[in-house]
Amino acid sequence: MNVPDQKTSERLLAEAGVPDHIVAHSALVARLALTLGRALNRHGRRFDLDLVRAGGLLHDIAKMDGLENGANHALVGHERLTALGYPEIGDICLTHVVIDPDAPLSEAHLINYADKRVRHQQVVSLDRRFEDLAERYGQGDADRLARMHQNLLRSKRLEQKIFALLPFEPQDLEAESRPWPS
Repeated sequence: MNVPDQKTSERLLAEAGVPDHIVAHSALVARLALTLGRALNRHGRRFDLDLVRAGGLLHDIAKMDGLENGANHALVGHERLTALGYPEIGDICLTHVVIDPDAPLSEAHLINYADKRVRHQQVVSLDRRFEDLAERYGQGDADRLARMHQNLLRSKRLEQKIFALLPFEPQDLEAESRPWPS
């Protein structure tokens, strides 16, 4: 498995022209996913924390493609990262928007969930994050709002699955809103 380290991940983001505010969002997603991965590993799981870090940092590498021309940024990111020799990170990117919460927990689940908890550069509840997404991307589009609602329900199932394995609650993650690196 080929996993870029933090410095390489930061270089890839810079080369892709990812704006600073999206890099900051991605850094917090990585921090939150690592917090979960470390906690789960202490409770008997075996998550690859290097994969979690890189997946969190790079999950929005193609976000501007989506914002500027309507491309599916998860798919574009998957293709870009796979072409760069990072297929596992590409797979995480592909599932960071929608993932099956009933599949066995993986590093991709941690990044997906962390992304659903980070609004810009702040850790918020799932409800608050989805309210923000609906305000920014769902106005006047009933089909998109319905898909977002279904994704919120999937995210809540994933949250229950993750926190059933942990000795703390989802709201305890809100203390993670601080600049990268820790």
